[in-house]
Amino acid sequence: MIPATRWVARLFFLVALAGTAGCEIGLIQPDDKPQEEVADPGLLAIQVVQAAAGTGAVLLVVSGGPIQHGALAGGLTGKVVIASGSELRMLVRGGVGQGIVATIQVPDRRISYSVRLLEAAADGAGGYRVLDSGQFSLRVARP
Repeated sequence: MIPATRWVARLFFLVALAGTAGCEIGLIQPDDKPQEEVADPGLLAIQVVQAAAGTGAVLLVVSGGPIQHGALAGGLTGKVVIASGSELRMLVRGGVGQGIVATIQVPDRRISYSVRLLEAAADGAGGYRVLDSGQFSLRVARP
């Protein structure tokens, strides 16, 4: 039979050995720091997925996170205004159909952005006429 003091000493030794082994094989890493998430800056495209026939102009709002800059796609005219740091409004004129109508520059593309149609109009001989917004589908995606 092992005296109580020897038994406690062996138990202490085994616990210390297990703790040291854990540090050496990477189970316990006291100096590990959590990895910082890295921002993903870049462009996002504002796309018309579905549009009413004869659409001549649309008024859009893009929101979700910080927006640094916005620009209309080639061949389209209009105006882009950053209403606040996280909301951009744009009037797009021309033959608005399916495809990319604008791009936005954002500091982090991992943030969820959305686009909403405020108004749409058809370009007719007598001027513009308001279109049903239910005929449109829009999205924000990586170009």
